[in-house]
Amino acid sequence: MSWRENLTAFVTSAQASETAFQAAQARGLGACSDATEHAFSWGVCRHCNGLDPSNSPGPPTLELSVNDARAILAVTKRLEPSPHARAAAIMKAAVTFYDVPKASLTATWREKKFIRPRHVAMYLTYTDTSLSYPEVGKLFGGRDHTTILHACKKVKTDLSTDVELCEQIETIRGLAAALEGAPK
Repeated sequence: MSWRENLTAFVTSAQASETAFQAAQARGLGACSDATEHAFSWGVCRHCNGLDPSNSPGPPTLELSVNDARAILAVTKRLEPSPHARAAAIMKAAVTFYDVPKASLTATWREKKFIRPRHVAMYLTYTDTSLSYPEVGKLFGGRDHTTILHACKKVKTDLSTDVELCEQIETIRGLAAALEGAPK
């Protein structure tokens, strides 16, 4: 599980724990009942009387509120490249790898030497970004979403039998990651 998934799970867990904490207070269970003493997972300890770590029975732990976790997630989302930036890196990587002109990805040329690079770039753009078929189609010269769907199905089918294509796709993924400055 990535750190982002852990943090998202923390926010979800924290929201549930906060609800349990409020319910315990409403029932008059008071400070640091079993329901609230270690309400959050991942070493985050919350106490109802002022978040004072000196009341903790164990060693001091990290105090992180739900709002803190949300703020961290918001900042990291802004730091990550947008799906369109990722798509541009994929397109550039495919053009570089296959040594074809950039226009071949968006043009309507039907020469065989341009079809595979275009299909692979469409497949990677769809699978490696959060873009929908219509959004990918717009990036590839205003193509219809069914064209992108066909390209993705074709590449996926070819992947089951073509080991060389698998290697090409992994190489292009690595090249795209390098182009956008992300870890491979």
